[in-house]
Amino acid sequence: MNILNIWQIGCMALLASSLQAAYSPTKYGKPACQSYMITDCKTKPHFGMAGFSVTDPSLWYTIETNSYPDGTLLSQGRNKGSAEGGVYLSPTGFTIGEAGNYWVNITAILQNPEDTNILIPVYLVRDDTFDPTDPLTVGGVATIRTEELITIQGSGILEKVTPGTRLSLVAMNGGSETPVPVTVVAWGISLFKMP
Repeated sequence: MNILNIWQIGCMALLASSLQAAYSPTKYGKPACQSYMITDCKTKPHFGMAGFSVTDPSLWYTIETNSYPDGTLLSQGRNKGSAEGGVYLSPTGFTIGEAGNYWVNITAILQNPEDTNILIPVYLVRDDTFDPTDPLTVGGVATIRTEELITIQGSGILEKVTPGTRLSLVAMNGGSETPVPVTVVAWGISLFKMP
């Protein structure tokens, strides 16, 4: 087994471990509602984790990214997830059922299958639409060298989320005139409703 395979397996294990730890029913021995800064434990917490990860590289998938700001759906084939309260799993992330402000964390592990370095921004979007003017956009950007795997992360607050809002991840490229392929190794979205 070469170093790249060991590193890939390690990345997958780390992602799975962190997602599992973040969404255990209790945290630090406290009920989940207290762990997420909800002082009234009679109020049902609203939180969730959704993601895709596999240990078999043949199950990774490739998307064609368009030039910024034209996003391509990255969060496909969700195979992991849990949700509680007014947060509902979808094939590409979540549908929100409870209005409010949400703390969100996103992660995408990507590989560059191209012969040249590529610049890839990844963003969380509402209702499949990327808004480059939104000052509270949650996302991250990375340059990925040939055959390299890299983790892109972002976190922040989504304000005034309305019921029925769909949340998913999109990717784009840093300005290529033609679509640029990128391989999706894993992705994850976690969130909770702020009190």
